[in-house]
Amino acid sequence: KFSSANAFAKFDVESGDHWDCTGGDQSGQTQVDYPSMFVNKYVWNHPIDLHYFIKSVDGWPKIMFQVGNIDPYGGRQVFGYGVCHLPCSPGVHEIECPIWRVVGSTLQEAYSFFLDLKPRLTDTKLVSQNASNDRRKICTVAVGSVKLRISVLLRNFSKFSLEW
Repeated sequence: KFSSANAFAKFDVESGDHWDCTGGDQSGQTQVDYPSMFVNKYVWNHPIDLHYFIKSVDGWPKIMFQVGNIDPYGGRQVFGYGVCHLPCSPGVHEIECPIWRVVGSTLQEAYSFFLDLKPRLTDTKLVSQNASNDRRKICTVAVGSVKLRISVLLRNFSKFSLEW
């Protein structure tokens, strides 16, 4: 549902202090997808493979997205943000993460409409770390969603009394 001729997604997986990522990249970016003219659906098919050692289930991982596009001059522009927690039960899960953008001032919205320059966050910590308090202070509008298919494997949770 993104209104762009192309799109990419940057991701960043964040977890608590008791989580130690021992394998995989916790951040990255997909390729840029150019869907056909009649289908407004982007397919990225980007693998995210992470391995954690944990001491507590406190600080369960969440994934933050920044969705953007490339303009005709090759410049990158982020036009949407989203965050969702990763599933806490083993198995294959399909998650839909809502993506929103900042609603700017009247001048910024005019730039957005006529020049396709969307308002951006200056600090992306508003998306994930300070979301509960600070996100209510900014005005946003939904721009689409990112669908994920995630496989979760929990190993030795019961052995170490980490019941969920």
